[in-house]
Amino acid sequence: MAKRASRSKSKKATMALLYIIIVLLIALIGFCIWNIYTSFNEYTVGEETYLGMIGSYLTNVPNADSTAGTQTDASQANGTNVTQDGLIANVTPLDQAGSAAGSTSGIVTQKPEVNFTALKSDNADAMGWIYSPNTVISYPVVHGSDNEYYLTHLFDGTTNKLGTIFVDCRNGSNLSDQNTLIYGHNMKNGSMFASLHNYSSQAYYNQHPYYYLYTENTTYRVDIFSAYLTTTADACFCTDYGSEETFSLFLSGAKANSAITTSVDVSAQDRIVTLVTCHSSSDDARYVVMGKLVAE
Repeated sequence: MAKRASRSKSKKATMALLYIIIVLLIALIGFCIWNIYTSFNEYTVGEETYLGMIGSYLTNVPNADSTAGTQTDASQANGTNVTQDGLIANVTPLDQAGSAAGSTSGIVTQKPEVNFTALKSDNADAMGWIYSPNTVISYPVVHGSDNEYYLTHLFDGTTNKLGTIFVDCRNGSNLSDQNTLIYGHNMKNGSMFASLHNYSSQAYYNQHPYYYLYTENTTYRVDIFSAYLTTTADACFCTDYGSEETFSLFLSGAKANSAITTSVDVSAQDRIVTLVTCHSSSDDARYVVMGKLVAE
């Protein structure tokens, strides 16, 4: 009798343990499903917000339908939309005439116009708009009081992992510093600044040698002269180099380190913009794309 009772207790204990394991597994699966859903929902909300802003604040938008479609397609690709060459495939084809390194001839673009009155009315931190022809990069740019808030908040203040493209708080808002740093997330769906990684390819640079940066009073073409993988300790994260000599040395080093070859001349008298996004290789790894400001 004692042995039978012991076996019965052991069986009950085993069943209880099995029941607990099953409950824990169900809870774990539910947690994973919830995380996937909330992550996907954040992507959807973020993309819809920014695509809506293009319609609200921009006029004379070229290829608005195809640009929106490529960004949406990227989000539907389960976090990946990559060509055989490893490039993020969220760009529309360009005229082959624009294939010469550093050349802007043959790349026909129609520049949009930005309604800064409406933009600044909705967010006082708005300082500009960044637009890269034939890519998904068409976003408002803000200048906040720190480098944290816009990592996790959309332009309208909604908490969201896409964040907002923002200027380093150490910079002024008028692009007068020797080096203006602009940050954006490396999103898995190809949005925000994920496509900056494509500048590791000479062919991609040949088709996208510049972008536009709008401010309330001036439209700039930003001619790209360097792009490379680095860390947060790099000198490119300095905004003021103290002297033209030091700045000139930095620029020479940036061109020497570049993964792409360009014919863009840049000197210590120029003002540059450094676009920055994360890289998966390490927590402090960053991919940077540098260009000089040319007033249109």
